[in-house]
Amino acid sequence: MHARRAMLIGGASAGTLALAALGYRAWDRGVWSAGKGLAFAPWQDWEGTAADGVKRPIRAAVLAANPHDTQPWLFEVGDNVIRVFADRARNLGTFDPFRREMHLGIGAAIENLAVAAGASGWTAEVTPVDGKLTLSPPDTPFQVAEIKLAAVPVSRHALLPAILLRHTNRGAYRADQPVSRGQQRHFLDLVASESVRIVFIEDTSARRELGALIVEATAEIIADQQMSVDSARWFRTGRRDIGEHRDGVTADTSGLSSLMVAAAKILPELSAESADKYWLSMTRETHVATAPLLGILLVRDRLDMRSAIDAGRA
Repeated sequence: MHARRAMLIGGASAGTLALAALGYRAWDRGVWSAGKGLAFAPWQDWEGTAADGVKRPIRAAVLAANPHDTQPWLFEVGDNVIRVFADRARNLGTFDPFRREMHLGIGAAIENLAVAAGASGWTAEVTPVDGKLTLSPPDTPFQVAEIKLAAVPVSRHALLPAILLRHTNRGAYRADQPVSRGQQRHFLDLVASESVRIVFIEDTSARRELGALIVEATAEIIADQQMSVDSARWFRTGRRDIGEHRDGVTADTSGLSSLMVAAAKILPELSAESADKYWLSMTRETHVATAPLLGILLVRDRLDMRSAIDAGRA
């Protein structure tokens, strides 16, 4: 009798310890702290106050979409002028050899700044700096734009609320929210120029062909070991890691359900190889498979993509 009681007590104690260990692991890995802490503080006070002066729109700029959340920008503030620099040390290496994605992210930051300027009582005149993308440039900062600010009556741009709402979601596309013809025309009007245009591909066979190219390109990327390493160094998995770096890619934006995200945080970290295989699987089975249409942005028609899959075969 005493032996049985001792065994029961011992088993209960072991179970309690196991639960405590699991709880500590969940806490340490940030299962319950997503969106909390200093890493997320810029989202909590993104509009700032008049006391910020010309720096105020920068609060919105740093919330912009950018590759792997590398945040590759620097801002130099003067009298009614903001100079924007590419912080080229914060790069994806061979994953972005010409720093093209880096400059797209910086462009998004400048757009955010220009949109938010009106709400701060400024108008923003953006002057890009002439330059050319080159292979593996040095890590030294490089100026990409100068923004002159002039005081104007406060006005809120229609897209201002979207700055806070924008976030990365790598889940499936929603079939109940198709992109209407009117929305497509709106996007086309936004970029209509001699050097830039969009091609929307809805034709089933054309989408299938383009989707296959996207999957093939993804497979080629993960087959390159150095490219995989350069991408993986920006993965942030635990609460401490996120708090220390305040940048990078986390499980919360992977497109998984809340339960699966919690499991991913608690379980041992995936290797770069396993993460790459997951990315390829999601690209093939989720993103390409569920996209109602695919769009290609052509800049001076240099990116042919098989003549934009025969211009959508529309």
